[in-house]
Amino acid sequence: MNFAEKFKKMRQIESFTQEQLSKETGIAISSVKAIEGGKNDPSFAALMKLINHKTFKPYILWLLTGDTAPSAGQVDPAIRTLMHIEQAEVVASELVAAENNPTTEDVRSRPVADPLSMEEMTLLRQMILRETAKLKAIDKDKG
Repeated sequence: MNFAEKFKKMRQIESFTQEQLSKETGIAISSVKAIEGGKNDPSFAALMKLINHKTFKPYILWLLTGDTAPSAGQVDPAIRTLMHIEQAEVVASELVAAENNPTTEDVRSRPVADPLSMEEMTLLRQMILRETAKLKAIDKDKG
């Protein structure tokens, strides 16, 4: 996978449009399009903007070299997204089980900043399913 493909994959995994990436990072939209199109390599200034953005920081090693270092927080974007989905699915399953079976340890009693309602959990589950479908579509396009 070349830089342009990785750049685009990273953006898509984070559900950013080209315009959103441009606005969030300060990289000109024309540069974003040229980088993704393989017409231009990013300038040093554009790379620094990307490196310093909290959303894209975990992917920089992978973007530049294709390597990952999970112990240092440097991952492939697809892996990071799958880890988040798996964690959310576990919590969602536990909440549904607790709601349906009062004898099950009630995970809602765990200390959390903002407990989710069943309606919010339903919305989270729907989001997880949509994101999973997006990942499958990206992998299908890649293959």
